[in-house]
Amino acid sequence: MLAREQKRIVKDDQINRKLEEGETYCLIASSWFNLWRAYVAFDDECDLTEADEKAMRAPPPPIDNSTLVEKSELKDNLSEPNDYTIISLFIWDKLYEWYSGGPIIARKVIKETETYVCVEVYTVIVTVYSTDNKGNINEKNFCTIDLSKKKKISDIVELACCQLSVNKNKIKVWNFFNNDNPELIENLDTTIEDESIVRKQKIVLATQLSNQEWPDFTKNKKPNNHQNNNTNTNSNSNGSQQSKKKSSFKKFLDIFKTTDYSIANAVTTAVTSNLNGFVNPRGVCGLYNLGNTCFMNTALQCLSFCEPLNKFCREQFTESMLNRGSKLGTKGILAREFVNLIQRLWDGNIACSPKAVKSIVSKYAPQFAGFSQHDTQEFLLFLIDLLHEDLNKVESKPIVEAISTENKEEGIAAKEAWQLHLKRDNSIIVDIFYGQLKNTLICPNCKIPNVTFDPMVFLPLPLPNLSTKTFQVLFFPIEPTKFPISLRITVQEYCTYEGIVNEATKILKISKKQLIVVEQFQSKFFSLQLGSIATSSKDGYISLVEVPENKTDLVFLHCTHRKPHHKGKNYDLFSFPFLIYISKKSTNIEIYERIWIQVKKITKNAEQLSNKLEVDKLP
Repeated sequence: MLAREQKRIVKDDQINRKLEEGETYCLIASSWFNLWRAYVAFDDECDLTEADEKAMRAPPPPIDNSTLVEKSELKDNLSEPNDYTIISLFIWDKLYEWYSGGPIIARKVIKETETYVCVEVYTVIVTVYSTDNKGNINEKNFCTIDLSKKKKISDIVELACCQLSVNKNKIKVWNFFNNDNPELIENLDTTIEDESIVRKQKIVLATQLSNQEWPDFTKNKKPNNHQNNNTNTNSNSNGSQQSKKKSSFKKFLDIFKTTDYSIANAVTTAVTSNLNGFVNPRGVCGLYNLGNTCFMNTALQCLSFCEPLNKFCREQFTESMLNRGSKLGTKGILAREFVNLIQRLWDGNIACSPKAVKSIVSKYAPQFAGFSQHDTQEFLLFLIDLLHEDLNKVESKPIVEAISTENKEEGIAAKEAWQLHLKRDNSIIVDIFYGQLKNTLICPNCKIPNVTFDPMVFLPLPLPNLSTKTFQVLFFPIEPTKFPISLRITVQEYCTYEGIVNEATKILKISKKQLIVVEQFQSKFFSLQLGSIATSSKDGYISLVEVPENKTDLVFLHCTHRKPHHKGKNYDLFSFPFLIYISKKSTNIEIYERIWIQVKKITKNAEQLSNKLEVDKLP
């Protein structure tokens, strides 16, 4: 099928299709899909002409999704669009019909919230074990279950019992998300997501023992460090271990005492006063990782050690402070759970689960649903905004007009702007985290400045990009007898292809209008999107082909060298490809001569060979 027809079919599908719950979509490797996009000029607004299709465009190889899978499972930590692109099943079938290849990676559309649906890229893969007649985990009897996070625990039980030959009416389900602290799942109608079951974790189906008792894995919990050890510790080994623990905590205290924060000093006091009993210091408490949620734990730990917020949660918060009428908040639910989490973090616990906080944030900010990695600052922004609305003292926000700063002292204008902001947004979160920015806009004509004072909660500062990358660029001169020139161009790490071309033109002292920019890969040319981020490849080179500045009446031919395969059935490409340009009125002899000039540069005894060729028999 023609490239322009392929482009039309895919574009029409992307424009007209909407995500519907239960539909099937497919993942396709971005490395291959980008080759196809370049081949059909997918990002160009104009459709390809027949002349375009004949010029310098070679179709991509068969679909290759091998970069996305490992041992028949989707690799961890892949992201869109860097690693994969999501396409409909219809488009996958079409691409497979045109190019073959694979393997197919199909995924379902799920409903995250009442108003948000998405493709579930990572399903939940768990290993389910049974127990033996003594109540121990049978490491030899297990199976792997792959389900959507929206499925129920009973669905796991149904499949696992069938594969493990276990009576589903005589089992209890244990969640081994945290191996040291397994939890019994009592309600099998809850979803996998609600129980915080994540990919590649363990679940145990405990069967009833012959004495009618049930295996209890809570008995295997490791003792908490904050509990006093009442057993006899006279042995040298136990004494040595306690000594090492105390020594490590003393080193920790020496570092911790260097800070000026009173919370840190309170922690130091708690540890010092109880060092002989070896209790866990208040505030030194971990958060369970619910999949790849370290981004969330980082933000929560930062807020936990924010002294004014910590004091509010532990000493000042009351239910009457919740704003249950705000349409922009969570009706006070998030604030209550957040306060509860902070209190648990400072009650001497070793570790706490932030499951409730995550579940509520995910409901109101669906991009954080699931257990994938996200940006900490982005999560913190949503969390602080929702907490503010839950604790906002203003129940009905009035409509206010911006103040005029003309002929006012800067301090007075800033104070008035802040008071105006407090009429709509006034909470402990505003008191702690919000500030004010002065913005000045100067009219280029009258030069009169316009000054405003705006509230801000984050102040992003750009960091200089010191990382660089070096690309090998091949320049093909317009003079056909000359060989390609190799350039090494160093640019910033996230530079675009256009930036590389700009650097090359400075070195070559040539106009961009005289260049065609392509990528040379496996002895063929492929189109490049100049605005995309430049990526390096072991076998690929950025190629700049010099052409006449006026290209109106010219036709470009993409030429490659090939030789018979060693088995004699197919051909192998070799050496550099090249472009020739001809006028639309060129004869066959003229085309031959243009091609021969390029070919003879890599041909032995070129002159003798040229005399033997029967040029007049060309059609």
